[in-house]
Amino acid sequence: MHGATALLLLKIGIPAAVQQMLVSLGLFFVTGFVNSFGKTVIAAFGFAGRIDQLAFFPAMSLNIAVTSLAGQNIGACKFARVRQLFWWGILLSGGITILVSLVAVGVPGILLRIFTSNAAVIAEGEKYLRIVGASYIFFAIMFISHGIINGAGHTLATTIISLISVWGVRVWLAGYLSRRLESEIGIWYALSISFAVAMLLSLGYYFSGRWKKPISHQSSAELAGATPCEETPPSLEGHPPLDTPEKSG
Repeated sequence: MHGATALLLLKIGIPAAVQQMLVSLGLFFVTGFVNSFGKTVIAAFGFAGRIDQLAFFPAMSLNIAVTSLAGQNIGACKFARVRQLFWWGILLSGGITILVSLVAVGVPGILLRIFTSNAAVIAEGEKYLRIVGASYIFFAIMFISHGIINGAGHTLATTIISLISVWGVRVWLAGYLSRRLESEIGIWYALSISFAVAMLLSLGYYFSGRWKKPISHQSSAELAGATPCEETPPSLEGHPPLDTPEKSG
């Protein structure tokens, strides 16, 4: 029993750790491309990145809540509630993020002046925010669908999504477009495109329904010799079982 529990922890934990490593290494390479365009671009990237962090904070916080609640409800086979979590998460995360995007795209200079008064850096940062800021919604939606997927223990799926979006799209495209366009703007477009790809892949996995077979539930069922739960129809979920007539005689 203890060995199976340890294996389950590794099965879920290792992909999650690899995912964080992939994202961090991807940022390292993207920063390398940015550095080739000089100090002004480097500074603008750094300051705009702080605004990115503020923009992503609501979605990241909701991701934690969705992951926890999804894990509980998936384990209890309450899939209708999980779908409600998904749509409410999209509504809340998306709504807040859209407001932030409107500010980032509409008046980026005001935000950047919080960090610097250098006109050249502000001008470069405005280019960044008008491109990347418009794609914040992609990241916000991805965080919610990732929350459902990770809540089911399918961390390998989100790791593969990160591998594709970060290394197959962001890093490669940042290098290609920055050389092709001979401008740092190519890097900003690469970031936006990678956010969109990550969102589409995450939504594709969510709508495939594979998360309905949680990793932890499968392992527990195998240990107990039980069969995985079936989805309860939304019309019956939360209602007591119907009475069955007693056999006569």
